[in-house]
Amino acid sequence: MIGEDKPLRAYERHIAVMLIAIMLGMGLLSLRESGSGDANNDGETVRVHVVGAAVEADIAIPRGTSVDEALKRVQVDRSADLTEVDGNRRIMREETLVIPYAGKVTLFVTGAVETPRLVALDGVATAAAIMAQVTLSENADRSGFLRRKKFTTGTVIEIKPKRNRTRSQ
Repeated sequence: MIGEDKPLRAYERHIAVMLIAIMLGMGLLSLRESGSGDANNDGETVRVHVVGAAVEADIAIPRGTSVDEALKRVQVDRSADLTEVDGNRRIMREETLVIPYAGKVTLFVTGAVETPRLVALDGVATAAAIMAQVTLSENADRSGFLRRKKFTTGTVIEIKPKRNRTRSQ
């Protein structure tokens, strides 16, 4: 009868074990703890550097965490424009996450520069406007950077160093 606490009979235990095995095999049941259910939860963490309209922070998050979940771990400024951020995107590797300022094209410039830095520009972000805001290092390869016409908000721009060209003899 329903509601009675009777011990399971041997065949009932066998059926229960078989159902669990079938559900595990079909992926309908997982014995792994899922936490929030947001990340892949494979135990691997990735580092994310958050800049822009947020208190600059370095956070460690489980690989596969959504951008929205990552942003819950930092203090986002009121001037942030989160409509420019893909909150559903999964973070799978180390990266810099740029939180745009409202009404600005917000970029992070790194690589062959004296100091990696955030750049927030009014209007269109051209290579010339960005170069006016950063100091390139001596070995910066300007050619690839200057070919780009426009840059979109939230972009991380990595200035490549010049390649050493050695002649083979």
